[in-house]
Amino acid sequence: MKLLLENWRKFLNEEEKRPIHIFFDMDGVLVDFAGEVAKAINKNLNLASQGKSPHNPKTGSAKTLKKLIDAGVTQVTREQLEEINFKKDTKAERSKVEKLIGNYLMSLVSKDENIWLNMEKVEGADKMVEKAKQIAGPENVYILSSPVGQGTEDEPSPSVIAKRKWIQQYFPELSDRVILTSEKGKVKEVYDILRRKEIPILIDDRIKYVNQFRQSGGQTIHHNPAGAEGVARTLAAMGGVWAFKEPKTGPGQELESGFGLILKISPPANINQLIQAGSQKYSGILPEGEQFTKIDKSHVTLISGKLYKDLLPAQKQNIEDNMVIPEAIVDDRNVFLATREMEGRKTLYLKIQNSPELNNALRSVLGKNWPEKYMHLSIANVHAGDSFKSVGDINETDEGEQKNIVPAVQPQQKKQKPEQQKQKPKPGDIVKRLKQAGKPDEQIRQILSKAFPNLPERAVDNMLANIKI
Repeated sequence: MKLLLENWRKFLNEEEKRPIHIFFDMDGVLVDFAGEVAKAINKNLNLASQGKSPHNPKTGSAKTLKKLIDAGVTQVTREQLEEINFKKDTKAERSKVEKLIGNYLMSLVSKDENIWLNMEKVEGADKMVEKAKQIAGPENVYILSSPVGQGTEDEPSPSVIAKRKWIQQYFPELSDRVILTSEKGKVKEVYDILRRKEIPILIDDRIKYVNQFRQSGGQTIHHNPAGAEGVARTLAAMGGVWAFKEPKTGPGQELESGFGLILKISPPANINQLIQAGSQKYSGILPEGEQFTKIDKSHVTLISGKLYKDLLPAQKQNIEDNMVIPEAIVDDRNVFLATREMEGRKTLYLKIQNSPELNNALRSVLGKNWPEKYMHLSIANVHAGDSFKSVGDINETDEGEQKNIVPAVQPQQKKQKPEQQKQKPKPGDIVKRLKQAGKPDEQIRQILSKAFPNLPERAVDNMLANIKI
């Protein structure tokens, strides 16, 4: 008993020394996202009901708003928007109206920077951030938020710009530790924390991102419900005992079950060079016209579909609860080719260096008699990169030089849609659009003279006089 107590004290002392890192989501946790968006939608619904459209009539936002009006929607609530997001995250069935509201919400927040800047700070946000600083230290508190809308590094989306401005205004001390990504399970900072055996914690209201972070090996607080009750629960959870948990997979890798059990991993950084090297190595035996295309889903198959299907529910649950898979180490020194007569399949692949360790992890939960698996990473095939068309039963004999080559029976490359030539708009169409935009006649004349230098002035006069909006 004395030894047990000593070991427990030792464990607690070690855990107390482990640094903690706390990541805050913004929308719904620090920022009153649903409240401000509900206000914006209701304002636009009110304007539209009076015949005053807040959008250009030809935009998608205007069309979606009209559909909402036609569906009888007169206002939305904060709770309704939160429910719609929850259903979306959990893939629950949404009504037609809920889908319309969700689409309109996205059209607003993806294009309007001001809607973000107008969002108020959640009451209690300061308390949560201050508590995080006390627990983790000011230098170990971060913002981890998902941006909305497409953007690039050179031209970020309005939400990216606005989110950084919002943090600068309300929490300037965190402005140099802002991470904006929709893949919260694939954050380099989190990988580095886990490698040091430290403790990363995400506070988020969206179950989608909670699950992403957990799957990466992090720990989470599901901020729920919105408002004072959610703040109180989060503050209480933050004050609990936090201990390092060994991740179930290596950093950046994720277990996924379904047809079989796979380990999703990032492809090697030099994958294009490896495919090129493999193509050159086996160019002499490929049938004419065939070429290798990168496989779109990078993963290591741990248990084939056939074997996984035969597992008992208790065995599958045991895998989910107890199996810890080491980081798969890809051996990129040699590229191998596996071929099969079926459909003329040909797959370039790399070996996994620590295959015995992965097999031992499987046997730890499925028993010592579980069959040995030849672990590999398929990187390209001659079926347009379709992972379901790769050679599935690759084994050690495929490393040999003897290959049974059969021409592939499927198309080699994904069909490219023919480029549609843009039709030049007619002068009358341009006049109509410019009039709808409120442009004066003189400006319309100037635009037409540049676009159609040979257009007679009399024709322009007729269009200006006769085209009505």
